Amino acid sequence: MQDNTQIAPLDALTCSSIFGDVPLKVAMIGWTPKGRFGKTPLTGIPGKIVIIPKTNDGRDWFRHLGVTDSTGACWSAWKTWTKEKRLLKLYIEAWHIIARDGVSPEDVHAAFMVIPEYRDSLSGETFFSWTNTLLGHP
Repeated sequence: MQDNTQIAPLDALTCSSIFGDVPLKVAMIGWTPKGRFGKTPLTGIPGKIVIIPKTNDGRDWFRHLGVTDSTGACWSAWKTWTKEKRLLKLYIEAWHIIARDGVSPEDVHAAFMVIPEYRDSLSGETFFSWTNTLLGHP
């Protein structure tokens, strides 16, 4: 069993500086649920989400980054789908990560911002920009 406190806490900003933009076709989404069925995860950093490009050592990156679950380009069918189908699946996975696994919408959004297709799919008026304006933030 791995001790959660021993994992270096890299965030979405750090991952983007390591990998840069990650095209949707090769984007592997990794996260650790905050808790499932009332249980705290035994490994990983609860609530952590990162995006990395698919590589041969992707699983090793996920372990290093402190995440336990993955989706996206780690599926063999992912690369065969159209851009639109991958984007739809990305939004469905985001909903599962937020609603089922307790990762904050803000963290999911911040992590997904390294995916150009995700950024392009957003209107200028997002929930996050509206919330910031409502709260008096620029």
